[in-house]
Amino acid sequence: MEQKKPKNISEIDELKLIYYEVIRGGSYNPKAKLYIKHFSEEESFLVLQKRIELSGFYASEGIPNEEELLKRALDTGDWTQEKEDKILEIKFLISDNEKSLLNIIPQQRGGIEMIIEKKRKELHELKQERRAFLGRGIEDLVDDDVEDYLSFLSFYRDEKFSTKYTNTYEEFQNLEATDIARLSKLLNEDYLKFNEENIKKVACMPFFINKFSYAKEDNSRFIGKPISHWTHNQNLLFYFGSRNLNVLSNTKGSPPDLNLEATPQDIVKWYDISHITLLAKQNESIVE
Repeated sequence: MEQKKPKNISEIDELKLIYYEVIRGGSYNPKAKLYIKHFSEEESFLVLQKRIELSGFYASEGIPNEEELLKRALDTGDWTQEKEDKILEIKFLISDNEKSLLNIIPQQRGGIEMIIEKKRKELHELKQERRAFLGRGIEDLVDDDVEDYLSFLSFYRDEKFSTKYTNTYEEFQNLEATDIARLSKLLNEDYLKFNEENIKKVACMPFFINKFSYAKEDNSRFIGKPISHWTHNQNLLFYFGSRNLNVLSNTKGSPPDLNLEATPQDIVKWYDISHITLLAKQNESIVE
């Protein structure tokens, strides 16, 4: 669900806050009075480790996995191979169209994005039907538990991320179901705020570009710690910042001016188009 923003807060102010929280490596939720740590490779490893651990546990309990449930449904005729093939076909179609979006200018994306959205809905409906016939297996149970584990790893009571919401995962699991659901909802809202589109907007803002130009050649000056300790959001911001500086160095013209009523989205489009054009010229020179 999209968050409502206060009418007195401009989009630029929101982007500045996102920028600050990306650099800090975490965000603050005033409703819950809790801090949310942004994930780095370390947290991703812990999640993978927990996923493997949980998969082993449910397997030892005799819970069937998705492959076993599918075989059973196919044998009984509750599910068909034709529908299974249809799911795979739609996945490939979505993937191919998403890749094509990277190589066309934003003005031409509308039709492809509509196709992708239509196919995603079709895929969702087929998956829902599939789940109804197959039932819940190891993968579904693990996904539910991992969602809770994500919340356990994410929420802290202090800005320095030294005191978790609960001391242990076992304590977290003993919370009321309503409390766990509330934290999961807050975390999902936070993920939406730090989506790729918002980070792309931050990466093309003058308040970011001007400072980032001093750190591009020496990435230790960007965050002040080794890349291996960067959060995923920091890595993404660095990537788009580097891309945008490359565009500015190799493209004629300038991005739209915020002082002349351009929106952040207008500036993102300018960088996207310029980047695609630059790549096309580089590919032409290689072919020649």
